[in-house]
Amino acid sequence: MASKKALIFFCLVVGSVSCLQAQSFRHKLEQADQLYFLDAPTEAQDRKALELYEEVLSFTPEPEESMEFVLACERVGNIYLTFRMPEKAKYWYSKGIDLTRAFGHSDTLVYSHHLYLGESYFGLNQFDSSLYHLEKAEKIQAALNQGKQPERLYNALGVYFFETGNFNRSISYFTKANSYLDAEDPNQLYARYSFLSNKASALYRLRNYREAKSIYLDLLNFGINRDQILLNLANTYLEQNQGEEALRVLGQVNSAFGIRSLSYLNLKAKAWLAVHHLDSLDQTLKEAEVLVAKEFQNRKILQKAIFYTISGDLEVLRQNEIEALGLYQQAIEQLLPAFSSSGIMESPKEFPFGISFLSLFEVLTKKAKASWKLYQKEGSPQWFDLGVESWEAAFRLSSFISANYDNDEARIFLGDWVLDGYKTYLDGLFFLSSPENKEETMRRIFSLSERSKAEALKIGRNQEAKKRKSQIPKTLIQEEKNILYAISRTYQQQLNANSEVQIKVGEAELADLQVKLSRLREDFRKIQGFTELENREIALEAIQESIESSQAVMTFFLSEAHLFVFSITSDSFESKVIPLDQFPLTILESWILGIRNPSPSARWETSAGVRAFSNLIFGDFQKTLNQSDGLLIIPHDIFNSFPFELLPFGKYRFLLEVLPVAYQYSSWTILEKSPVKKQRGYLAFAPFLGEEIESNSSGFARLPQSYEEVKNLEGQILIGKEANRAAFLSRAHQAGILHLATHAVASSEDPNEAFIAFYPEEEEFRVFAPELAFQDLQNTRLVYLSACETGAGVLSKSEGIISLARSLSIAGVDQLVFSQWSSEDQVAAFIAKRFYRYLDRGESYSNSLRLAKMDLISDPKMAQFHHPFYWANFRGVGLPDSGSDGEWALWQIALVISLGLMLLLAGVLVLVRK
Repeated sequence: MASKKALIFFCLVVGSVSCLQAQSFRHKLEQADQLYFLDAPTEAQDRKALELYEEVLSFTPEPEESMEFVLACERVGNIYLTFRMPEKAKYWYSKGIDLTRAFGHSDTLVYSHHLYLGESYFGLNQFDSSLYHLEKAEKIQAALNQGKQPERLYNALGVYFFETGNFNRSISYFTKANSYLDAEDPNQLYARYSFLSNKASALYRLRNYREAKSIYLDLLNFGINRDQILLNLANTYLEQNQGEEALRVLGQVNSAFGIRSLSYLNLKAKAWLAVHHLDSLDQTLKEAEVLVAKEFQNRKILQKAIFYTISGDLEVLRQNEIEALGLYQQAIEQLLPAFSSSGIMESPKEFPFGISFLSLFEVLTKKAKASWKLYQKEGSPQWFDLGVESWEAAFRLSSFISANYDNDEARIFLGDWVLDGYKTYLDGLFFLSSPENKEETMRRIFSLSERSKAEALKIGRNQEAKKRKSQIPKTLIQEEKNILYAISRTYQQQLNANSEVQIKVGEAELADLQVKLSRLREDFRKIQGFTELENREIALEAIQESIESSQAVMTFFLSEAHLFVFSITSDSFESKVIPLDQFPLTILESWILGIRNPSPSARWETSAGVRAFSNLIFGDFQKTLNQSDGLLIIPHDIFNSFPFELLPFGKYRFLLEVLPVAYQYSSWTILEKSPVKKQRGYLAFAPFLGEEIESNSSGFARLPQSYEEVKNLEGQILIGKEANRAAFLSRAHQAGILHLATHAVASSEDPNEAFIAFYPEEEEFRVFAPELAFQDLQNTRLVYLSACETGAGVLSKSEGIISLARSLSIAGVDQLVFSQWSSEDQVAAFIAKRFYRYLDRGESYSNSLRLAKMDLISDPKMAQFHHPFYWANFRGVGLPDSGSDGEWALWQIALVISLGLMLLLAGVLVLVRK
């Protein structure tokens, strides 16, 4: 009995203690919350709140208390962030997430935990972890009934993609973040300032300096962080190499702010460097060095990397290359926290996704240049090899980043940005290599120059192919299709908008859709092998093995000092290096202008300067070309829209008279030649035929001759109302040869706004470039785009013309015929009919187009169209030896012969019976 009473007493005591603990826990939590939610807590009050929260959180909560514990973890993390202690903040945010999982609560409870964790990891340069948690927050955001700081989330994602160099995508996120703000709410002024400032920074990275400066100047009126805006504005001037203007803006920065800002001192040093004021540069770097040693000694940050880079630049100017290499190496180590080198001779081999790649690419190229300066000074091969290794590290980095981007725009920007590095690299190889190694050097330059071309197209095309073959769920593919359709519809609404309000609404919708598309494609990127790098090497031997013995390839590369020209056949390799001062580009530009914009009375003439240029590039290879049956030209930079087939060749007026000419984006297309596509049958569209077109609201005129182009084709011919958008999207993938006799519109500003028009019976009658690239046309043998400007668009010096034709290449088409400027209806019909006539006779695609043009300029009935303006716009892309319908024609001939033999045999049998 006594023991029983004792047990009861013990339980009562424990229960009382538990009750007291619960009361104490509740009281401490309430105290902590009161301190946390003060309008302007002091540091002492924040520390007291931390003490109370951490004491409470040292206990394991009961289920009914667990939600309060999760919220307390978030508040502890927030306080540690205000104390600039991200490691401790990370611990408490993660603890809150763990508690949520342990007690089975909804993820919506830890939305903020993931958001703040993403920001914390970003501040610690742990970019993969940052993106993981920001993506988690974005998925939770979609599940919330009401937004919970969506503007902060989308701004954080924008900052992430800005820092990883995906500037187009970052602008979409900054725009979306800004769309959640109320323009009339003064309490949101600071957030609006932040999002606009970030957007301006992305714009200047994209070299859209005018719009960036406009935003910065407007932000000065906000009265917020004026000094920081002045720094950003000065940086914009520096990007344009306007050092004096940058110094003027920096002179307006508050001196108290400037002396404790490493960003300010770095910008000031850059400005002194830009105006070659070395004494002032040296003094500014000494001031920055004090700040680095005092404030940032044990931290790896971007601004320290910039400081070491500028210091290295100064040492290069002083011809102290060894010291410069050491400083550049320190900058590399700041930008790659996991990279710890043993000295200047070591370059990084691998890169994590999420680094500040533009800064790293720049410092790697500076290291390469300094190494080669040292080689020129001392002659030691180790410095030459170090230069090569540093260049190669820079280009490995750019390829890695490009493969991990989720959109074509970012890849194109990257390709153009790194192109200057390729130009310097190849000029240096040519200049520094010894004469006895000329053949080997030129082979190397050929391989490197081709590697620099159309890498974005290659990645986009390969990833679209992987989507069709991989295990990506069909629901995701359909979702991508739906988003692209919505983007297409929004573009159409923008084109039809007649008020500023409608334009603003459309811009917001477009930003929202682009964010959705980016997030969806981020899921694709996580699929194993999807972003795997393709083989980057373009070996000459492999190219030669892939060329038919009767074919020739000429490829060009325009560097800062030279035009490199290469001629390749299956058994020969020839090269020529032409200094740029040997031919004035202005003469060629005037010649092209005369082709595209002839005066009514102008006669077609070729100037002496153009003939001299033709002799420069063709003269040494004339024997090789005369022995060839076809020529593939791979242009570069400004030559991407150059009409090489119009150049005089030997005694002939045009190269066109001698050889069929086709074009390509890069030599990798030869190595990745698709298997023979056996899909047969024509599918033709001619929507703008009927009288009703004259009164349609689309603004497109009738094309009465378009039916002449397609009427004799064997297959499906859709005209008028039948030739609509829906028919194209549902049937295009079934065609062997796809012919589009319609209207198209290119864009010189945004390539995504380019479209092909179909019958305008509904609002959605256009197919825009992004949706076109999404189509599955990998089994389509040829697309003939008989529409205006289908090969026109924005010139990318690394990619070529960003056009509708390029979108079809991404979709899987190997052979294309398109027009580079406006087409005359009658000429388009003539060339198309003759093209198919020759194709049916077994001619290759390139020769069929050549013969069609020759017929036009020799036909007296078409005399008014003999000027090249009318026919030189038609251009063929494809390999001259592949895609030929000769096999098809031979099969048809064989069928006719077989039928003839059968009829003859039948006749013999009849005679015997009689």
